[in-house]
Amino acid sequence: MNIQNIEYFIYICENNYNITKASKNLHISQPALSKMLIGLEDSLEAILFVRDKGRLVGLTEAGKIVLESYKEVNLINKQMRKKIKESQKIKLPIVRIGISPYIIDIILGKYLNEIYDNEKYRIEFIEAIGEDLINKFENNIFDILISLNNYNMNKHNYYSERIVADEYIAIVNKDNLLNRKEKLHWSDLKNYTIAIPAKGNQINTQIMRILDKENIPIFNLLSIPSITHLIEIVHEKDIITVLPKIFYEKYKNKEDIKIIHFEKPKFWEVDINILRENRIEDSV
Repeated sequence: MNIQNIEYFIYICENNYNITKASKNLHISQPALSKMLIGLEDSLEAILFVRDKGRLVGLTEAGKIVLESYKEVNLINKQMRKKIKESQKIKLPIVRIGISPYIIDIILGKYLNEIYDNEKYRIEFIEAIGEDLINKFENNIFDILISLNNYNMNKHNYYSERIVADEYIAIVNKDNLLNRKEKLHWSDLKNYTIAIPAKGNQINTQIMRILDKENIPIFNLLSIPSITHLIEIVHEKDIITVLPKIFYEKYKNKEDIKIIHFEKPKFWEVDINILRENRIEDSV
């Protein structure tokens, strides 16, 4: 029983029995694929396909039995390969990456499968927030730290590279009076309720530093842990949410809100940091 032939058979059945298209997508010649199917029928001593003027148009009862069985075999094969791969990874050196929940969701979400499939290291993500994240990194709990640029860290102790620089924006209801402005001054926020991520989060810390530096007195401040809620709350037209633009692009799901840029832009800067004494090879 040839696993590759099983996969070819399943692919053909699940793609409208189109041999021409299947041969192209499977990178095998059409004659070779047709020959494989004929050989399969000969070996099983059964007609598997319904044919119309030489074209495959469906499965016979025998073909349906074969397809169901082949799917089970293919699943078992994939599970076996996964277990083998996992057993090999146990012997690999571990690389621990400290990261905040927001960053892993926004920046690394679509790359996680590739990261976990690294063949030289076993990757472990450890989520933490705020000062706890920094302290664990400086105490060697993590080999790598992915976090906001933090000016309290001793830059002589680690290698650092910026991976994201995303502009902070104001998210407002379309009926908000600020919507008339092309760009905002940070001082425009002082008469509104401002919504930002919860205290302890690095984004909260960075936004509070920006407001302090711009001498913006904030009397009505909402600290909300959920990014979805931070954006949804803007439906109340007198509340303004301040977030990096990338969060708005990921979580926006209504048409009655919009973004406004700041005249004096500030940036959400995310760095990857590696302690010099624990430097990981470039292949991570």
